[in-house]
Amino acid sequence: MEKKLKSIILLSGFVFVQFLLLVSVASAGGTAYVGDSGDFQCTHNTIQSAIDDANNFTSILVAAGPESNRITYQENLTINRPMVLTGGYETCGDAISGIIYIDSPMVFLMGTGNGNVITTNTGNGTGVDFYRFEISNGLGNFGGAVSSTNTGLRLINSFVHSSNTNSFGGGIYSYNDNLDTQNYQLELRNTVVVANQALLGGGGIYAENTNVLMDDDSGVSINWVNHANGNGGGIYLKNSRMDFYGGTNEEPNPVDIRTYRGISQNNAPQHGGGIYALNSYINLLGSYYQGGQNNVFGNHFTPLNINNNTADSDHDNVGDGGGVYITGGFLAPASLRLHRAKVVNNSAWRGGAFYVGYNTTFKMQRTRDQGLVQGENDCWSEECSVLKGNTSNFKGGALFVEDGATALISQTHITDNRSDYGTVLYVDSTDSVNTINLDQNLIVHNGRDGTGGFEDRYVIDMYNNSEVISGNDLAVNLMFNTVSDNHATQAVFAMNGVLNYLGVFSSIIHDPTSTKLGDLFGAFSSAEFDCVNANETTSIGVAYATLTRISADNPGFIVRNYDYHLKPTSAMKDYCDNSRTDGIVSITNDIDDDTRAVNDTGIPDFYGAWDLGADENTNSHTDITDVIFIDSFDW
Repeated sequence: MEKKLKSIILLSGFVFVQFLLLVSVASAGGTAYVGDSGDFQCTHNTIQSAIDDANNFTSILVAAGPESNRITYQENLTINRPMVLTGGYETCGDAISGIIYIDSPMVFLMGTGNGNVITTNTGNGTGVDFYRFEISNGLGNFGGAVSSTNTGLRLINSFVHSSNTNSFGGGIYSYNDNLDTQNYQLELRNTVVVANQALLGGGGIYAENTNVLMDDDSGVSINWVNHANGNGGGIYLKNSRMDFYGGTNEEPNPVDIRTYRGISQNNAPQHGGGIYALNSYINLLGSYYQGGQNNVFGNHFTPLNINNNTADSDHDNVGDGGGVYITGGFLAPASLRLHRAKVVNNSAWRGGAFYVGYNTTFKMQRTRDQGLVQGENDCWSEECSVLKGNTSNFKGGALFVEDGATALISQTHITDNRSDYGTVLYVDSTDSVNTINLDQNLIVHNGRDGTGGFEDRYVIDMYNNSEVISGNDLAVNLMFNTVSDNHATQAVFAMNGVLNYLGVFSSIIHDPTSTKLGDLFGAFSSAEFDCVNANETTSIGVAYATLTRISADNPGFIVRNYDYHLKPTSAMKDYCDNSRTDGIVSITNDIDDDTRAVNDTGIPDFYGAWDLGADENTNSHTDITDVIFIDSFDW
């Protein structure tokens, strides 16, 4: 008894002991109590009977039983009005008294295996909330475990798993008639969606015309799609918005649902292993946000993680966006923004981590956009923003961009990505206008000399086959990047077709482990290299390239292959001005978020006070104290 008392949480200030009084108080308060038929303090023995009761209870408290003898509610629920269903009590008496034991299990709601476990339709976006429910064994036509239509649905401290659908949304299906997504919300807090499958799309979640909100303790993991043309192994979004804060540093553990946080280990035969998004806005946020949506703040202890997701899981060479596939429409732009994310080990035919398509804006950053609450907390790691170990069997190991999309990657560690063409980036600008900006990034160790099944031809591969000669349809700009020690079999940069522009400014492009720096071909194209440290210039000195203020010195890294900070004595310190980057670069802080430019008065400026590359050296001449850029590579 003493041990039991120590493990309880009192949710009410009063403990009632007389059953008749309890029932009368419960009825007056609009609350029903559901539990085992042998528990005389329960008002109902099934959840659906409490939902259907003529008293129209708005609060239903459900006993789960003790961990050693859980109650199984094998029923399919239908809800057509707002209500709150709360589980986790051992008995109805505990529910009446407001007592929950720390080690009490979730309510085990196991469907009949025929139909959705939960079906909601309140008709006007009003809310249905579930607290502490484990929901499984659904098989529905639309949605497996949960089918929600025109309802504001919240799942809190819950677990959705092991369900199937013949169409979309193996775990959760959310559809709303109204295009105003703000009125129709799917909210997950401390809830994971695991091991569900859909035939056509959205193995974990399908959301259309929905405002999806998931907190930092939530996740969508190990879900999949079966049909050869199926998309969105984890999440399928259409005309929706999603704000997601979830992630973990925990090692995968089948019995620990905390390890399923984030977007992990989902599979789709076609596009979007982790997320497939049409005409949608996605914010993937890996930090503490004051005033976050609906008071969801996130944290700075864990990243927003997208890992080990697979597109083209049937290996038929059709399947893009291993982590995320996103594209917009003519009058329906799309947006994908990642802040302090860890995107690792995703794979696809094109775009191992990301596919970015028509009318879409893509950003991956360490530092927040203007307009959000400013002032950053400590980050989840020294690296803070990571794009690592992603693979494409054709084009774009980390990122594939086409059809008029724009992309920005800033203050990110881009390492160990592989592909046949473009281990980091492949851009196809045929009959479209694409602009890609990369600034303050460390781009190293991408490619492995064509071994292990990938050709690793280029690090950044630009292609444009436009038929109309009008202007530079494809522009790729690199500013304050450190590009070193990649292992490309052909060149670091490739430029093919027509109407291309490559601009490289204030950067270290010192990559002797790649065959050469440039394969630059194409009509009506141009390239500029200004304030650049290069290990050779022969391959980039083509007729339409302009090379100015070029350094051939050793860049002076602290420990090459491991720590790419500049030594205090590096010739790259105080090398240039910012005349070619001012007003163009997204943020002036370096990859460590240190302020640029730091003028070392002990050495003369060459062209200005700005250091080349991703690092702005802030140390004195005699003190090397900067943190290690990379601590996990075996080179």
